Amino acid sequence: MAKVLIFSLGTGQKKDGGYRKTNYNIEGKIYRQESLAAKCYCEHYGIEKMFVIGTIKSLWDDLYLQFGGEDEAVLERLYTFKEEGKITSEELSIVQDQLDNRLGSKGSKCFLIKYGQNEAELLENFSILMQIAEELSDEDEVYLDITHSFRSLALMSFLMLNYIWEVKNIKHPVKKVLYAMGELIFESPNPEEAFVPVVDLFLLFDIMQWIKAVSNFQNFGNLQLMADLVDSFKNQKLSYDLHDLADSFSLNKLANIRLCLQRLKNDDLLVKELDKHPITATLKGNVQQMLNRFDLQNLAKFQYDLAKWYLQNKAYGLSYLCLAECIISKGCEIYGLDEKEKDDREAVKYLLQGHQERDEKGIAAQLNPDKIPKEIADCYVSVHNTRNMIAHQVDDYNASKKNLKTSKNNNKLIKDLHKWMTSVGNFINQTSS
Repeated sequence: MAKVLIFSLGTGQKKDGGYRKTNYNIEGKIYRQESLAAKCYCEHYGIEKMFVIGTIKSLWDDLYLQFGGEDEAVLERLYTFKEEGKITSEELSIVQDQLDNRLGSKGSKCFLIKYGQNEAELLENFSILMQIAEELSDEDEVYLDITHSFRSLALMSFLMLNYIWEVKNIKHPVKKVLYAMGELIFESPNPEEAFVPVVDLFLLFDIMQWIKAVSNFQNFGNLQLMADLVDSFKNQKLSYDLHDLADSFSLNKLANIRLCLQRLKNDDLLVKELDKHPITATLKGNVQQMLNRFDLQNLAKFQYDLAKWYLQNKAYGLSYLCLAECIISKGCEIYGLDEKEKDDREAVKYLLQGHQERDEKGIAAQLNPDKIPKEIADCYVSVHNTRNMIAHQVDDYNASKKNLKTSKNNNKLIKDLHKWMTSVGNFINQTSS
């Protein structure tokens, strides 16, 4: 594991000949009369490797000097090439070697970027940042400084670290996001003696994670990230309930999903806990809306609501499954059977399929088929058969044998699902007699 500082190097102020000397306040420790924040970070956090990003006009000579470079010829070369805008990878390799010498470890690198004046240059810069992302390992501890250089670069750096987090799947890559608030010294009556506070903006990553967690819940029923984040609240019961619900959604255990949602809604524990924390208080409404969107009192309506929600979020296979189950649950309700009892559900299923004689328990033979409209029975058969076909990939296999376009078959299945959703909705919402 290495402590890595990703640092953007700017051009400083011409009138000052670079960055002016400043007193930096990092977590209460004062670093007096330092011109380069990166030097303070390296000392304060024990940085072992630096990835420096700059343009052909950035202060490469000052970086070399601040990190112990003493070769006058090198300094003159770096200054001249910087002023002429002719810095190349050859000059940067000299700076890299000096950074390694000062930090006492190998691996520091310098990267030349464009000014980002148009889309092509922005994309080229983003590509360079992705190169930096690939340089990081799972064990590295990353410190990102966004104080200097272009504002577009600060935004892109956030995208890069989000890429590391989400795509490279490194779960805890960022230790701190550092910003030296130099503008505050001009509010002081004595700017030369004022301290520049260095603030940690890691909170922004927490906010991004919570936004993603709520979005995952709303759109996909994926609660894994939210459950992991809630663990930090140290509420054992809430953590248990959320992880249980997350696993139930992943397994599509309909009965357990309903039970878990009932617990969360009745206790109101999740919403109350979210309301305690500034980051999550603004998101509690979205979570509450999700908990309230399902009818938890009636099994058939709950399964139908779930089917409709899956359809809206394009989870068509799960929507088919829930739609078939809600028809059976409504049938149990109509016939006064136990909707949770396997034999009773099997009896209604045989009835809907027109095969009462297959029910070994004999329950189906006692049911009046006229209580369920024929169009609903036909709908169940179609939905049930389609669901089985999807699960066993029968359709794709047959289509490939006949050289048919499977996309046409998919479009028909989705169109049929929308049609059946409306018919079943009317049936589910009718009052049982």
